[in-house]
Amino acid sequence: VREDVGPKVGDAAPPLAAQGWVVPGGGAEPSLEGLRGKVVVVEFWATWCAPCVRAMPHVQQVSERYAPHGVV
Repeated sequence: VREDVGPKVGDAAPPLAAQGWVVPGGGAEPSLEGLRGKVVVVEFWATWCAPCVRAMPHVQQVSERYAPHGVV
């Protein structure tokens, strides 16, 4: 692992482009500016990936548990 490549702890997040976002409640797609200062969890998954699909209930539980603490 090369530690001299990529962002370091405390650096601003690099730009993230996606073809589509799944946003709970049908809200607007996120922007880095709108998420600044928040703890953000990004889950990459696919509907054809059985382990991904099995993990989704846990991801939802984590979301619900930590949302009151500002985790998005």
